[in-house]
Amino acid sequence: MVVAALATQSIAERAIEVLSLADANPPEALEVATALAAEAHNAGDVAGEAMAQRAVGLAARNVGEIERSLEALTHGVELAESIEDAVLAAQVQTTLGPTLLYAGRSDDA
Repeated sequence: MVVAALATQSIAERAIEVLSLADANPPEALEVATALAAEAHNAGDVAGEAMAQRAVGLAARNVGEIERSLEALTHGVELAESIEDAVLAAQVQTTLGPTLLYAGRSDDA
């Protein structure tokens, strides 16, 4: 299983790996990313949680859960901004923008 293979990496590194899984197997990616977000939150790893929220957002979008995707991605941007990590915020926004377009919210994208 993917989780076991990722166990030796940081939460952010694991979340990045899950991003590629979001296209190949969105339901599994959503499950893994959701667990990573909770793990990061419980550990106080804000950067890891932001990246995990990006993975949740992408996987949720790929399974058609657009509102869940938008919530996760917006939260991910807020987390990255809370630690003043402009690069991480931009990374999450690169997933948020197309999701807003997909949701028909082009004015917000």
